[in-house]
Amino acid sequence: MNRLTRTLVGIRIKGDQSEKFFELCRRHQVKLFKLKEIANNDYIMYIALEDLKSVRKIRYKTKLKLTFIDKKGFHFFKNSLIKKSSLVVVCVLAFLFFLYLTQAIWLIEIESDQDQLNYHIKQHLKDHGIKEGVLSWWIDSPSTVQSRLLDAFPEILWVGIKQSGITYQLEVIPKQIEKEIEDDKPFNLYAQKDGVIKRAHVRKGRLVVGQHEYVKKGQLLVTGQLNPNAEENDEENEDEVENEKLTWVEVDAEIIAETWYRSTVEVPLSVKQDLETGRVYQKHNVKMYNINIPLWGLNNDPFDDYHIEKKETRWRLGPIKLPVVFSSSRYKETIQHDEERSVEEAVEIGVRQARESLKHQIDPSSSILNEKILHQQVDDGKVKLHIYFTVEEDIVNKVNDRQGD
Repeated sequence: MNRLTRTLVGIRIKGDQSEKFFELCRRHQVKLFKLKEIANNDYIMYIALEDLKSVRKIRYKTKLKLTFIDKKGFHFFKNSLIKKSSLVVVCVLAFLFFLYLTQAIWLIEIESDQDQLNYHIKQHLKDHGIKEGVLSWWIDSPSTVQSRLLDAFPEILWVGIKQSGITYQLEVIPKQIEKEIEDDKPFNLYAQKDGVIKRAHVRKGRLVVGQHEYVKKGQLLVTGQLNPNAEENDEENEDEVENEKLTWVEVDAEIIAETWYRSTVEVPLSVKQDLETGRVYQKHNVKMYNINIPLWGLNNDPFDDYHIEKKETRWRLGPIKLPVVFSSSRYKETIQHDEERSVEEAVEIGVRQARESLKHQIDPSSSILNEKILHQQVDDGKVKLHIYFTVEEDIVNKVNDRQGD
């Protein structure tokens, strides 16, 4: 009999025929629990509820005095709940309401000095289910929300997310727009890498290189010195030049040049991939201290191959962290797929990987003009590529410097 559902009745027997009583119980297969003699021919014990009828018949045969002293078990507990059902329902509803009040988000705070940005962020959160009154169990993790906000709002430099009790806090740091450079701080623009000048947009300053000219890293491109003859004076006029007050202005220009990059990639011809089949098995449980209580899903290995997405939420009572953690696990079935690639497919994948890697190295405003495979080699089940990229990008490097001042 299951110990959790077993129902026992405590009885006390008193009389001279107690040994006969025990013998008859054995014959009728009546189990006795916690048998204890408290005096001569005076015993207390527990019997199963279903054996009560048999014990009463045995008692008539032995003329013993039988007294009921206790009752415990699921049957009596259930009857007690039924008698007090209205009170139980009220208690359960009160607990659920209290749990909802303490586990839901009731305040969303966004720390930023831009009210318009705060409004749009709050609308974005609302569109993705993060709003007042929603349970914190069902919202995405802070890292997921952070990544989504950074993708949706390019003007955000960093966002920190913290959930404290019923408050959902966001600290937003927007990207700072560069302030206009003060007039007393002129600039020179230098090349930050080798390249061939394609076009120049000089708004302030004087261009010192020409179109289609090859420049090296560190070479002066645009100067804020508006006296072009200052560098051309010979030694005879050197004293005169030193005494002359040169005119410097703030420099503002964009120099677009053709630059070059090399990349080496290796692509295997045979790969093993884990593909999702679409079958999902969910498990929910509550962990209290070191006790794990399953709520839904009892199968520990629902599939032969799978990967798990797990989310844990610690329950709170206001600012107090309770020792209760609600855990939700999604088991996604996968199958292993062996993919064989041709050399042409491997080359295409390698070029694509190299191009994507290069995009992370250059400025988003830059563009990749073309690529050329310099060398291709198949060795040990891999295709090795040496790729040459041509890029069009702004190569200026601002330096707060006035050479010759």
